[in-house]
Amino acid sequence: MTANIFRGFNFRGLTQSLKHKEPQTSLPQKGTQKNQVATTPDKKNTAVTQQNGRYQNSFETGKQVNRNYNKTFSHGDTSDLFTPNANNSKGAKLLGKMPGVTLTEGSFEKSVAAHRGQGAFSSAGGLVQGQGSYSLAEAMVKGSGKVSFEGGALKATGSLEAAATLARAQGSIRVGKGDYTLDAKGEAYVGAVARANGEMVIDPAKGIYAAKIEADAFVGARAGVEANVNLGKFGSVGGSAEAWAGVGVAFKAEAGFKNGRFKARLDIGAALGIGFKLGVNIDIDFKGIKDTIKKVVEKPVEMVKSIIEKPVEMVKEAAQSVSKFFKSLF
Repeated sequence: MTANIFRGFNFRGLTQSLKHKEPQTSLPQKGTQKNQVATTPDKKNTAVTQQNGRYQNSFETGKQVNRNYNKTFSHGDTSDLFTPNANNSKGAKLLGKMPGVTLTEGSFEKSVAAHRGQGAFSSAGGLVQGQGSYSLAEAMVKGSGKVSFEGGALKATGSLEAAATLARAQGSIRVGKGDYTLDAKGEAYVGAVARANGEMVIDPAKGIYAAKIEADAFVGARAGVEANVNLGKFGSVGGSAEAWAGVGVAFKAEAGFKNGRFKARLDIGAALGIGFKLGVNIDIDFKGIKDTIKKVVEKPVEMVKSIIEKPVEMVKEAAQSVSKFFKSLF
């Protein structure tokens, strides 16, 4: 289970309050937004036709509906809390030139599931390859941490991720060889995922003593697929689709001293949302296609025979390999 499991749920409405905003005064600021329903369309379309005969087009569309709750408390502007001062003293310059030293570093990962299955397959000639896995009632936890001495500052960072899913499945397949391939992959899950990370800096030379922690969680369902056809020198065509529904929460806290001044910020938020996203990417070299057509005209029999035989062979091998794979998986 990796962090990209969060990708499907868009925390845009949820984390708007987590962006740094400079308060009007140094007194504690409070802001509350309750029961806001936001319908957010998301469309991007970029088309470029280059002089060398290559056409590129990228299109993405999506929509999400969120009911948000955000609240912020702050004292001072924390946006520069972890930014070093421009300290030009001899002592600071000397410490800045010191080599970094890692004092300790480590990571771990543990998981358990009621049932798991996985497998991989490849056709005899390697024309078709794929892999897949699934799990039922799975629990996972992983983390990492590091403590180091860099430029005269003591720094500590850490991250933790935990997940509990009722069901999860993923798979990928590649058809073809060399420059001409079809790649597809997909992932889906139903469950809960949470992650947290923290950072601490103690830097006497630059006058920074700060710590922060961030955490977010998602409970719900997500599914996504992605495919890409690589046409070698002719370009590529790809597409993606994903959908999600669930509840997300987020928390962020920062506190510290800089230049003798105390700064702190606390953000909390929650969102109930559903959404989807579709995307298409096109990159076609018309000049290359034109040159190939010219060759077909010059040698029609040989070229047409080659163009027909290869796809037929690929489809046949793909069907046989996928059939064997699913039989072995269960």
